[in-house]
Amino acid sequence: MPSSFLRVIPSIKRAALALSTSQQNRWAPLRSHPSDRRYEKEKIPPRIENRGFLKGSGAQEESLARSSALYPAIKQMDEMYEANRKHDSSLYLDYMIFSPEVPVFRRDSGELLDKPYNFSFITAPAVNAGAVRENESKERIDQIYPTMKSRIEKILALACEEGIQTLVLGAFGCGVFRNVYEDVAEIFKNFLIDDERFNSAFTKIVFAVLDSSRTGWKFKIFQEKLKNN
Repeated sequence: MPSSFLRVIPSIKRAALALSTSQQNRWAPLRSHPSDRRYEKEKIPPRIENRGFLKGSGAQEESLARSSALYPAIKQMDEMYEANRKHDSSLYLDYMIFSPEVPVFRRDSGELLDKPYNFSFITAPAVNAGAVRENESKERIDQIYPTMKSRIEKILALACEEGIQTLVLGAFGCGVFRNVYEDVAEIFKNFLIDDERFNSAFTKIVFAVLDSSRTGWKFKIFQEKLKNN
């Protein structure tokens, strides 16, 4: 496996995942391969389309919606959201939306790009681990890790099925949903480095880990777990 295959980079901007201000800088490795199909994984609240940006919300998912045509793409796909609204657990369901070749037209500053570029997005719900721990049974609490493992596996399998070559990933579900950083990083490591189905399936993988802490501990967890030895 080439050393440049998998990179972990710190992302401080709130719009950090795919829309960092420095497209010409931090994302140069992605933009230097125009023939690759590029994909951004987006975690959004699974019971409501990503409409928080309409009211000024500035979380990562809303920043993606504000800076691209993702919202109108997923707005028409109500089946996933309706199923999760009816579901009785914050483990949520495995519904996912694949949005191919979505134009990105703004930097995270709000400035329009001179020339839009396309990303494909997979919209998938992370387990709301905090809500499960606080409100649900021990049996469901015990399902947090295996459900996250299964869902990440399905995300990667979908990316493979769609012929994606370059992936931008993050700390899936580790923010407001309170999944454990070490657990999520370990799951990604198990699939992307140790699993032969995925460890040679992609040309390039970039983990952009949002971390505004003084010590950078969140970023360091992913950096250590995903060392490409």
